[in-house]
Amino acid sequence: PITSTTFNPSDKGASLILSGGNLTWHNAFTPPGSVRSIASISKGKWYFECSLTATGEVGSVAAIGLGLSSVSLTGYYPGERPDSYAIRLMQTGAPAYKVGIISNGSYTEIGACSSTIVAIVAWDADSGKLWLGYNGTWYGAGDPGSDIAPTFTGVSGLFYALGGGDIGVADTEYGIVNFGASSFSYTVPSGFTGSIVVSASASSGGTISDEGSTLVISGTNKVYTITPNNGFRIFDVVVDGSSVGTPSTYEFLNITDDHTIAVTFTSILHPLFMVM
Repeated sequence: PITSTTFNPSDKGASLILSGGNLTWHNAFTPPGSVRSIASISKGKWYFECSLTATGEVGSVAAIGLGLSSVSLTGYYPGERPDSYAIRLMQTGAPAYKVGIISNGSYTEIGACSSTIVAIVAWDADSGKLWLGYNGTWYGAGDPGSDIAPTFTGVSGLFYALGGGDIGVADTEYGIVNFGASSFSYTVPSGFTGSIVVSASASSGGTISDEGSTLVISGTNKVYTITPNNGFRIFDVVVDGSSVGTPSTYEFLNITDDHTIAVTFTSILHPLFMVM
């Protein structure tokens, strides 16, 4: 793929630092914090993974899941607020670690684990069913590929991936997310997919529809409309690094990989005539 969605450096709690191409977060200082992904999801079946680590001292937390745009990012980690759902890793002893499920501040313990786990997330946005698990095992004997025992139901709306944690010692609580830009550690459930992103941008002088990063469903099409402002025209349309001329619309067909489309506009120069 050319690109994949990442965490958003402009949409995070102040205590979180992003690195690794905005795919890694860590807590640099208090208070707790969360970070949203750039792209949001409202339909389709999606899967992603995140390596979580929580070491340093008792109370260290690392969590990953989903949340709406309204979820507070400063002072809370994923799952602590309404409309957020997460799998949480916590250091509970010296050393001892527990993993569990949390939503709206309500926590259900799964059991003991190591200081690092690979959290797995599968969301059927069309049915509002969310499955959470870790190290290849879904919570509650769930099976998203067979539509069995979801962790949460009624998870419908425009959701973002949500990562974050609570600090014990600086830089010891972190997550490394994989939205599909590299191979997953575990088998993607049947019918689910990693993120496929189409990124659209436009220079000054006009607009392109759905500018920004858009998650799309594998196998579907996506149409973009390009509109110059008054006094401008389309100068070039570049798709995946190659010019396709100056069309006023462009359609991606049967999308199975990430894509980019970038439009530049130029002013229309009017010649000056001198009357002698």
